Amino acid sequence: MNLVVLQYYTAVCELGSMAKAAERLSLSRQALSKAILTLEREVGIKLLRRKKSGTEPTPAGHILYRHAHVLLRNWDKALEELEPLKREQRSVLRVGYGQMTYNLWPAGHAEAFAQAHPEVQFSYEILPPEKLLSRLSAGLLDLIISGERGEPETTFSVLLQKSPTYLLLRQEDPLAQKEEILLSDLARHPILLNASSRLSEDIQHCFHAEGVEAEFLPFPSHDPLTLLRTIRSSGAAYFDTRLHFLYTNLMDGLAALPFRHDGPHSFPSWDILATAPQEHQDNPILRQYIHYLTAQQALGPSL
Repeated sequence: MNLVVLQYYTAVCELGSMAKAAERLSLSRQALSKAILTLEREVGIKLLRRKKSGTEPTPAGHILYRHAHVLLRNWDKALEELEPLKREQRSVLRVGYGQMTYNLWPAGHAEAFAQAHPEVQFSYEILPPEKLLSRLSAGLLDLIISGERGEPETTFSVLLQKSPTYLLLRQEDPLAQKEEILLSDLARHPILLNASSRLSEDIQHCFHAEGVEAEFLPFPSHDPLTLLRTIRSSGAAYFDTRLHFLYTNLMDGLAALPFRHDGPHSFPSWDILATAPQEHQDNPILRQYIHYLTAQQALGPSL
C-alpha cells in the first residue's frame, strides 16, 4: 500500500472533485485518475463514483477513507516524534579558520556549504593561529584551515593550495628596487614577525642557520590593517603570502616583492592546509568538506 496514493484518495474524498484534488496536489487529472484506478485494483472494489456535482465515495470507499485518514494522521505523528531523534543524529562538523585564511575564501562559502548540506550541523570559528591548534588538540574543533601545521604524530593534513612568499616593505626601502628578495638581502634589516605563529620560529631558525643576522620585531596584532600601518611607520619588512592582493587599495606607499630562497636550510612556506586529528581521518563528513573546498576552488586563483 502506497501512502502517497492514500493521500491522493483522501484529497478526492474531502474535496468531492477529481479536478479540485488534482489542482491541490499539483497533478494532472489523468495522473490522479490512474493512481485511483491502481488503488481500486489493489483493494479489489470500487471506491469512488461519479455524480452530477462531482465525485463521492462508495460504501467501500467510506470505509477505506475512515481508515486511511487515521493511518495518515498516525504517520504524521510518527514523523513528528522521530524529528528530535533525527536532529540528535545529525553529523556535526566544527571548523576553525585563521583570520587571514578565512579572508582568502570567497564570501559566504561556509554558509553555502551549510545550506547545501542540511544533514550536517556545521559551525565555524575564526581564531588566532595558536588557538586553532590548541582547540583542535582539545577536541573542540574537528578541522582547522590555516597555514599552521599540527603534530604529525596526532594530526593529518591535506594540502589545499601552495602559496608563494612575498616580502612587504616601504617603497622608499632600497630593497624595493630589486626584482626579487633573497635571504642574504635581509641582513641587519628589521623584520616583523607574528609573535604567536609557529612559522615565526621557523623563519628565525632559518636565518640563524644560514648566518644571516636580522632585527626581528614581534608583532602581536592579528589585524591586517594594523600590520600595514606598522610596516609604513617602522620601516620593517614582513613575509607575506597574498595579503597585498586582498588589500590592494590600502597598499599606498608599500611594495610587495617575490621572495626566493635557495639555501641549504628550508624556509617555511605558507601553504594552506586542512588539518584534523588522526582519529578523524576516515570521517566521511570531514572528507566531504575538504573535497568541497578543493572542488569549488575555494582559495581562488593561484598567484
